[in-house]
Amino acid sequence: CPVKLADMVAGGVPVVAEGVGQVREYVVEGVNGVVCESGDVTGLVAGLVRLLTDEGERRRLGAMGGRRYEALFAWGQQVSVLERVYERLLGEKGD
Repeated sequence: CPVKLADMVAGGVPVVAEGVGQVREYVVEGVNGVVCESGDVTGLVAGLVRLLTDEGERRRLGAMGGRRYEALFAWGQQVSVLERVYERLLGEKGD
């Protein structure tokens, strides 16, 4: 569920997930989680084991996830994006 995934990333939880649907929008391999191909059970298990056994990596990915989420998806950022879209559309309509 993309909403749950976004909540986890925003909360600084490193994620192990299949790269399907909107997953790659929120999770970037090696930046804020582990992304495996769909159906790659071995990859999922390896990612889980990696995060369970490497506290430094788990903390790094979690911290990066929270920062990345704030930079790209936080309300203030989304408002700025929408303002630019509206300004562009209004400018095109006036031409």
